[in-house]
Amino acid sequence: MDKNLVIFGTRPEFIKLLPVMVEIKKQNLETQFVYVFTGQHHEMTRDLLLTFNFSPDISLEEKNHHNSLSRSYAGILAGLQEAIDDLRKTHTIKMIIGQGDTSSCACAAMSAFFNEIPFAHIEAGLRTHNMENPFPEEYFRRMISLTTAMHFVPTAVAAENLLREGITEERIVITGNTIADVIEYLKPLDLQPRDPMQDTGFPATATNVMITCHRRENQNGNFHILVETVKTLAEEYPSLNFTWISHKTPFIQHELQSELFGNHPNVRVIPPLGLIEMYRLYETTRLIITDSGGVQEEAPGFNIPVIVIRDVTERSESVDLGYSVLTGMNREKILDAFRHFMGRERTTMINPYGDAHAAKKIVDCLSRLV
Repeated sequence: MDKNLVIFGTRPEFIKLLPVMVEIKKQNLETQFVYVFTGQHHEMTRDLLLTFNFSPDISLEEKNHHNSLSRSYAGILAGLQEAIDDLRKTHTIKMIIGQGDTSSCACAAMSAFFNEIPFAHIEAGLRTHNMENPFPEEYFRRMISLTTAMHFVPTAVAAENLLREGITEERIVITGNTIADVIEYLKPLDLQPRDPMQDTGFPATATNVMITCHRRENQNGNFHILVETVKTLAEEYPSLNFTWISHKTPFIQHELQSELFGNHPNVRVIPPLGLIEMYRLYETTRLIITDSGGVQEEAPGFNIPVIVIRDVTERSESVDLGYSVLTGMNREKILDAFRHFMGRERTTMINPYGDAHAAKKIVDCLSRLV
């Protein structure tokens, strides 16, 4: 029987592939798909797999690459080749499918090319046109697009990026981003998460400012600029509660300690949250400061404005609508943007990243292709 490989290795990849997996099951196509977990972010993804009772068909050996991109990439690429070779002993592989801009997705695209298998890219076409920001994601995106057979793009802006690069229109499908599907999918589910407010020490009805920071380009002096800026904001807005969500990246684990904010009782550092806990925290969040692409996409679904602490973003749609502001790691720009958002009334946002029907569009197209 012909098989199609869906490859993922990080927490964001699994989250955004979840509605696609649900739609594949809904359309009774499960026997046609094989799910491969690369183990790139094994610990961060494990809890999600347990939450949704999902077991990959193939899991590559977990290895500690000490945050080395080259060693991680080489390990994933070799592991995928072994998986492809084993599967080909009994099946024909019709297509390989990847999501996003991670090492896992780049290795999936390269493996497809080396083995002369068509590759489909979910969340294609995102660009900053700056190879250093974000690093290494912008490089991965461009590389993946070179040999992709079908590009599932989230927005018209992403489609235009690919057209300018010479990708033909018939290989591009505008689907919306599956993160909008995730938000709608989770609303009716009772997954009994813990209350994230217990971690913050703030009351459940508190008005929060959420902070996340993890990108490689901010793992330097930029990080400490953000720490000092948050201290200033905490003093200026004592009635607000600042919840800084840590990250499992070694630099962040080492640098981000609660002691940094010992004289600021309205600032709390909490461990990384699960998906359900994160969405619950959004419900009490007034404003977000982040360098996360995923958070930029999720925020409009919860009517939360965002200060993007990056110089460029591949998610310009919310900036164009005034839902978010690009500040870079510039102290004065962050302060100005914060005061701007706090000084205006909260409005209902139209999510520019999707209408919660992306998964169906993707699976419908895949079913025709394979």
